[in-house]
Amino acid sequence: MGIKLYFILNPLSGGGKTAFIIKPLIKYLEINWPGNYKILETTAIGDAIQIARTFGNGRNELMVVVGGDGTINEVVNGLLSSYNQSTEPSKFAIINSGSGAGFAQSIAHPTDLEAQLELINDGESAPIDVGVFRYTNDQGVLEERYFINECQIGIGAAVVNKVGMKYKWLGGKIAFGFASVSQLVNYKGTNMKVRIDDDAPVLKNLIGVVVGNGRYTAGGMQLTPTATLNDGYLDVLNISEMGLINRLLTFGKVYSGDHVKTPFVTLKQGREIHIESDIPVGIEADGELLGKTPCSIRVKPKSIHVVSKFK
Repeated sequence: MGIKLYFILNPLSGGGKTAFIIKPLIKYLEINWPGNYKILETTAIGDAIQIARTFGNGRNELMVVVGGDGTINEVVNGLLSSYNQSTEPSKFAIINSGSGAGFAQSIAHPTDLEAQLELINDGESAPIDVGVFRYTNDQGVLEERYFINECQIGIGAAVVNKVGMKYKWLGGKIAFGFASVSQLVNYKGTNMKVRIDDDAPVLKNLIGVVVGNGRYTAGGMQLTPTATLNDGYLDVLNISEMGLINRLLTFGKVYSGDHVKTPFVTLKQGREIHIESDIPVGIEADGELLGKTPCSIRVKPKSIHVVSKFK
């Protein structure tokens, strides 16, 4: 086969469960792609960005992410940062083994390893949007980063911080569910100003803001249940401050998406979002903690291709 596959593998993804994929992965590759693949393991945060900048952007190369949303995020950032406008759009594939599996669910990716590898064999891909996120890092410096599935400001970042590496071995639904309930009890809302496109800004005491490119996150939550990865828009969910009972009742509906029918949230679409807060609030993107508000987010339509059956 003419295409060279570069597998960027994060052995710590899924609470360390990704390491168990290596042997069956190599067995399959030796049968189907002998001599045409290379496995590159990450050892530290940021490794996947650097590897993706070096490999996987040539016409006969394909970067395959073996890991979760955080590793996918790094690869997307590496590919797009090295993107040459004179070439074809960057393309990547995934072997999902993360705990949250938000992006994999958003593209209706199969869960079986062999089925995921067969998709790579087929080579069918689809263009999808990405988000561009400008935020303030911990040193107070403005930075820019891409995200592929979602970013959250406020309680969502606190949940990601709570999960860390400690609970991921439990699986996405249990780990993120446990952390979410813990934060629902303790997290305090903040006065925020959220402006979407040219609309008048919303000034409100919010628990958090979710900006969704994809539909699913955190082990199956549908925080932005109408989000579509290739419509040229981002879905923006504002979550108002509320009492503990209503917090728990509303959270119980996030797996079905019915929380959007409650009076405590608003859901809108936009291409550009600006968020400020009275005090700096934590932010995360694709399950990775980044920094604090203020921040701005915009959509970059159909700027990368993913190998999948997604339409």
